[in-house]
Order: sequence, then structure tokens, then C-alpha cells
Amino acid sequence: MLVSLLLFVGLSLLASSAPALAQTPRAERPTYAIGDKWILQGGVFEMIRIEKDLYIFAAEGGGEIHLTKELSLAKARRKDGRTVEFDPPPRPTWPLEVGKSGSITSRWRTPQNPSGGTIFIDWKVEAYEDVTVPAGTFKA
Repeated sequence: MLVSLLLFVGLSLLASSAPALAQTPRAERPTYAIGDKWILQGGVFEMIRIEKDLYIFAAEGGGEIHLTKELSLAKARRKDGRTVEFDPPPRPTWPLEVGKSGSITSRWRTPQNPSGGTIFIDWKVEAYEDVTVPAGTFKA
């Protein structure tokens, strides 16, 4: 559930920065630079470094989010220290377009279960529509 929610929210918000094309709306993969911010319900995460092809975002209090260059969740650490890691992280195929989908088998690892468990992740771009967030209304 957490995986699906994070992937949906992340892809929805991140895809909103891509321009719409006249015939087939496409979301090109955005890129990040040091200092860019990602505002989530759990706080404001600032991109602090790029490490091994991962964007590393950190929040006040010790929270971290590690995103692949494809903007997929590789690892997350909450402020309370709880950690989850995906091996390999799911990787959507860019550009995103309505109807595009994919599947991946991954391992969900935590400090309590370092060998992890197998998970199956399916993703699909279902719509291109207006999404309202605190920063405004965007096509996503």
C-alpha cells in the first residue's frame, strides 16, 4: 500500500512539470539539482547530493528519500529511523503517456528483515488531468 501510494504521488507530482503536447500528452522525465525541494505530507525534502545515480533528498530531523534518476523510490528513512529499501527499485519507462504500463519484481528490505521479501509492482498511467496541490493546479 505504501509503495503504491508513494509511487503514484511521486509520479503524479513529478510528471506535472512536463509540458503538454497537442496530440498525445507526454510527461518527460524531470531532472533535479542540488537545492531543489520536494514538498511531501511528511515535510520538505531538499536534494542534498547525487550518489550512485540516486537523487538523495533530506528533511529536517533525519528523514531521507533516495530516488533513482527515473524518479522511483529506492530507499526511504523516516525521521523516527524506520527504513525501507527496494532492490531493484521499480523503474518507470519515460516519457510517461496515458496507457503506458509496466511491472517489476523487487525485494522490500527493512533493518528487521535484511534479506527482504519479494514484491510485485505494477504501474500504469491512467489519465492526464488537472491535479490541485498547495502550490497550485497543474496538469499531471
